[in-house]
Amino acid sequence: MEWPPKYAGIHAALLDRFNFTSLAIVRDMSGASGAATYLCLPESSLGRPHQMVVKVGAAEDLSRDVDGLRLARTMYRNAGQMLDAQVEHRELIALPLSLTGTNAVPFAEWYTTATAAEAVTALDDLFHNVLRLDQLTLNLTNRSVFRCHTIDDPASVHRRLSALGIEGARLWAWWDQAFTRLSISSATRLAHGDLHGGNILVSASHGSADGPGIDVVDFGNVGEKHYLADFVSLERDIVLKLDPDAALEPERTEAVTGRLRELARAHAPSGVDPDFEYDVALATRFMFSAASAHASEELRRTALDHALEIKDRLEAAQPQFRHDRSAVRLQTRRMTLGLFAYSFLRLDQLPNGAWGRTVNNWMESLWAGDEGSITRDRKIRDNGGTDILCGNVINVVDYLTMALTAQEAAEVLNENGMIGHASDNIASRRGPLGGVGSRSSGRGANDVRIRHTVMALIALIADNVGHLGGHSRPDAAAAMAEYLRRYGSMWREDMSHLFGSTMATVRLVHLLGGDVKTTLPPDLAKDVHGVLTAALPDMFTALFAEDTEGRRLPRPTPPDGISLGQPFFWPYSSFWRMERSGLLMYLPLALVDGGRAMLPPVRERLGDRLASCLVALLAEVNAPFDPTDPCASLIHYHRGDPGQAHRDWGLSAELAALLEAPAIIDLLKDMQDEAVIQEKRTALRLALSETFDRYRTHPEIFHHTHAASFFRVLWMLQDSLLPAAALRELDQLIGDTLQRATTESALVDHVAAILRLSGSADDDVDSSALVSLLVNKLESGYYVDSATRIAPVGETIEAYRGAGARVFAELAGESHLRTVEPIMESLLVDHDARTRRALDLGTGTGRHAALLARMGFDVDIVDLSPEMLQVAAARLGIPAPPPADMLSPPAAETYEVVTVAESIIHLTRSEAQKLARWIADALTPQGVAYFTFQLNNNSVVTPDGRFYEYYSDQRDIVELLATSGLRAEVTTSRPVAAYERRMYPSSAAWTWFDVYCRRRP
Repeated sequence: MEWPPKYAGIHAALLDRFNFTSLAIVRDMSGASGAATYLCLPESSLGRPHQMVVKVGAAEDLSRDVDGLRLARTMYRNAGQMLDAQVEHRELIALPLSLTGTNAVPFAEWYTTATAAEAVTALDDLFHNVLRLDQLTLNLTNRSVFRCHTIDDPASVHRRLSALGIEGARLWAWWDQAFTRLSISSATRLAHGDLHGGNILVSASHGSADGPGIDVVDFGNVGEKHYLADFVSLERDIVLKLDPDAALEPERTEAVTGRLRELARAHAPSGVDPDFEYDVALATRFMFSAASAHASEELRRTALDHALEIKDRLEAAQPQFRHDRSAVRLQTRRMTLGLFAYSFLRLDQLPNGAWGRTVNNWMESLWAGDEGSITRDRKIRDNGGTDILCGNVINVVDYLTMALTAQEAAEVLNENGMIGHASDNIASRRGPLGGVGSRSSGRGANDVRIRHTVMALIALIADNVGHLGGHSRPDAAAAMAEYLRRYGSMWREDMSHLFGSTMATVRLVHLLGGDVKTTLPPDLAKDVHGVLTAALPDMFTALFAEDTEGRRLPRPTPPDGISLGQPFFWPYSSFWRMERSGLLMYLPLALVDGGRAMLPPVRERLGDRLASCLVALLAEVNAPFDPTDPCASLIHYHRGDPGQAHRDWGLSAELAALLEAPAIIDLLKDMQDEAVIQEKRTALRLALSETFDRYRTHPEIFHHTHAASFFRVLWMLQDSLLPAAALRELDQLIGDTLQRATTESALVDHVAAILRLSGSADDDVDSSALVSLLVNKLESGYYVDSATRIAPVGETIEAYRGAGARVFAELAGESHLRTVEPIMESLLVDHDARTRRALDLGTGTGRHAALLARMGFDVDIVDLSPEMLQVAAARLGIPAPPPADMLSPPAAETYEVVTVAESIIHLTRSEAQKLARWIADALTPQGVAYFTFQLNNNSVVTPDGRFYEYYSDQRDIVELLATSGLRAEVTTSRPVAAYERRMYPSSAAWTWFDVYCRRRP
């Protein structure tokens, strides 16, 4: 291609300037700028040089291209050099750029082979020739350095940082706090563009009153930026993208980052600490890179590490940057509370998929006072309540889809099988007609179970479960829907919770009448929707009654002599056992769209009454929050006068969850000042955060608390969702805990894992209280089969050997023997005094053997601990026998008395039964066997490694002995003495149960 005639003069000038013999145009790359752009192939007497880009045109045309050309040289180069000077010919100017190859090489590729000196030269070229910072006039603004990055959605940034773990959550808390506390005026108004896009134009300004200056024009968005934005952005890119492994090229990395800091110092406005300013801006850049939704997790974690490193440097240099300890404590406590609440629910699920162990105490308190009108099944913990089961399915799925992506939530549920097991359990509760029963005889003789069936169907249809892995059991859902189509109009026959039935029905009507895709056949879903829609008006009406003056009053009226305080929703025609707990349990069913809306029928028919009930509850919340009495901001349990009833953690959590719903706040605005609502809400949130680990000092506030209500506190923590990574790791840890049995030692380990994941310091949370709460609420021995020994015998015996034996001997007391001796004497009054032989199995320190010796018996002692046998033998004044297992006692011997005092607690039930059978055979006809069990000992393996058997009911113990050939003559229970607490270290709540037996006839 020949040079155009109009450029002949500039062509000749270029040949002369560079001593070229020819300069052929290979390609015309001209754009719309007005200047010509040619890719040329020069030749000289020495050979052919590299290709060259030449831009030629009038000065006014080239002004817009000059910096784009220089930027191209900086960002796309292969060790080429900008030619030293422009070439001029009359009104034309040529700007040549030599290239070393036929193809431009990306800057990132060039940088990987650049030396430290070359990299620094590139930086100087960029900042002096492209941005021309030395010619800029920098103007201060009054904006904080932290405002150099606009945050459109702080909550999403927080969540993405938290997903990296507790360090990410802490970094956000630090940034947020520092932002509010720092007030350094150092930001600069600077028209700023994308360094890597080549869209910056720098041109000389003319006619300025202050003399020549520089105009900076950005082709993109122009806004207020921190004056360090370019420096720290480039350092971030170098560290994360160009030098991800700085250890390989430390000299280059240090040279480049050091040069950036030098340039930043040189161009810092007056009155600013440039190093401090640089660290702040750089930490912010790294933090937002860590929160990036597009970067890989590896890159995000690298950015997090760099941000944390700079944060530590800032805190060391500037005291005002240190994180407020109280804020850190609250943050870690809230994180711990969230992880603990999730664990509580997961650990509470029974092997058959229901939830029931923590429900048991709650139901005991509900049955109390009903005067036998509702019977209970002592095995209810095997099944759990239907409403609790179904409500947990709904709550768990809703929470996981809020905290995780749909794919992540599906993976968690598929891995842990939680919803699948629960769905199978729900399906198993169908009766002969397809409806769901409670497996309890407490609600009348009829088999109408509308509320339970509606709750079960809500839990099973695709809106809640189907899109998370197909756990929805369409067969069971269809059977339940068919039941409701046939019997839904008989809701009056369901002697059940009327308010709960109404809320569940209105939710199901909403789901079936909307766009939710379910597994139900369309015609069946339509029919059920029609039946329940027709029933709803009467159900709402039934929640009220009219007096003789036509006023609507809550119904039913409470029984005579019962003072209930404010009129809540008393559920049964003659029962009053679920006052405010029923309100707080079922009202969430009326909330949709993440709590932003309340279903219209509920708002229209019950709005005023609901609001009055909630206002009455809020009145019990002391506000503002008093840290010296945190329990005062919890609400009371519904039994008794509010001045007498205990404050209750679980009901308070249920209320706090409701107060997170915008629809509830909107409902309350008509009856309560918004500022008061917010003050009460804040006090309640703080009370829950400050009391969840007070089980040891205030066990009464957890008396009615069960796992479902504890789990609801996660809705209170929506502004700081559990990090996805921490939640996934926690879920796996829970699976490991369940697999190896929920023992006390496993729960100790689990609480330690929670504190590790939350980053809690030793004094942030009372971990021992959390262990006690889990052990006593979860009844951890449930998972242990009667023939299973979770810990080897050797681990139990090890606690009674060596130094352990000496400590045990020093602690052991004998006060309870004052009760044992007279009972034993009374049972042996007719015994032949000439043949008084006794056997003390698991003798330990020999306390009971010594008692028998004082009573005139010749005593044989058996124990596996040599040290214990030495202590016992010295007490009896006999040689110590060799260690022996009490499960292998002496053969062909008979004894008038056999004692298994406390040692039997270390045997499984099958082992205890085997031993009891041997004892029945070894006793003389009028002989006496004495056993000491632990009753309600929830632990199976204590933290020191000892195995314990679990007996929740003394009837189980008596039955075990009876099937072994022994008849209980006398049973007594006694509390655990203070010294015994140190002998048997455990978080479990238990008492001694003594049984005196004879052989059965």
